[in-house]
Amino acid sequence: MRQVASDSHFFSVPKELIPVEKVVPYNIYINSSADDKRLRYVRIYPAGEVLTGSDLLSFEKKYAQLYVHESERDIYLDTLTDFSNVSRKEKMEVVKGNAVCHLSSIFLRKGSKDNENLGYFIKECRSSVESLLELTHCNDIGDIQKLIGTLSFHDFYTFDHSINVSIYSMAFLKAIKPSAERRKLISLGLGSLFHDLGKIKVPTELINKADKLSEEEFCLIKKHPEEGHDIFLKHFNDVKDLEVHAIKRIILEHHENFDGSGYPLGLKGEEIHFYARIVAIADFFDAVTTKRSYHKAMSPQVAIDLMNKTAGKKVDPKLFELFRSAFNLVGTKEKDYLELEEGFDPCQPQNVLPLKSFKAKKQKSDIFSKEDKDKKAA
Repeated sequence: MRQVASDSHFFSVPKELIPVEKVVPYNIYINSSADDKRLRYVRIYPAGEVLTGSDLLSFEKKYAQLYVHESERDIYLDTLTDFSNVSRKEKMEVVKGNAVCHLSSIFLRKGSKDNENLGYFIKECRSSVESLLELTHCNDIGDIQKLIGTLSFHDFYTFDHSINVSIYSMAFLKAIKPSAERRKLISLGLGSLFHDLGKIKVPTELINKADKLSEEEFCLIKKHPEEGHDIFLKHFNDVKDLEVHAIKRIILEHHENFDGSGYPLGLKGEEIHFYARIVAIADFFDAVTTKRSYHKAMSPQVAIDLMNKTAGKKVDPKLFELFRSAFNLVGTKEKDYLELEEGFDPCQPQNVLPLKSFKAKKQKSDIFSKEDKDKKAA
């Protein structure tokens, strides 16, 4: 083993996605310190050596987590494509499981003193976002939705939901801006992964409550964008190659509605950050299409039809049109007879989705109602 000076630029890697019986082209490290504030990384396996199955098994028994240096991130990501014997679903399960592990270290905290180490765990999530981006590199949004639908879900709603929203958001930006810089995609992915970071301050039983929230409970939930913004501002210090300002605005503005009726600032239209408007769409879509233990998942067709009725109100209508076109879905009968109640909030798990029937209009040529068109003309 070789001692390495304390350095924050390491990222964790899933043991299941390390090449076995092959040359490993990157160095493998462990953190030998029990103090997250004073990290000491030790190299336990050198680059260029063949890693055997018994070696990896030994690592699994001895060490909770393995790490790679930031300078070798691209080399590590290139090796993910070598796992041809592992299905895309299995790869995603491993990466998602790693992300869930990191998020649990952030959300399931015991006491305010633990918050001193939040920055360390927040940094760890960046490696998960990098891996999620790599595994969805060639997929369109429709394919990603099918993939997410096959993945297992966990009891803590926020973990799965945050990861899904991160995947959808990055895929959506790639769809509408194919030449988007990697740092922009990672910034969007990290911001969307942390969009509900403020829920650290909300009791777990309230976050997972599937029944309708009382007015008092909802007021408490509505504080999470500002809480999350403050937590991120205080604890995140690994700003290398990231649009930190954009990440903060995603966390703060993802519940702002396009018509100004959202919270916490009541922003409207393009006053809301572009990334936050993307996350709002991904947040909404995942909330109604992901299967939970207490309600069935909506089909993408029905979900898109329902979201269409909120375009210009909750979500950016132009962005939503781009999102809808990415699926190229055929409409369904349900679109004319169902819509979500005005108070629907995608940040809360729903025992029964708050759907209501309405009478279909005879003419509805696009996403704008007559009243919207009159306002636009004025």
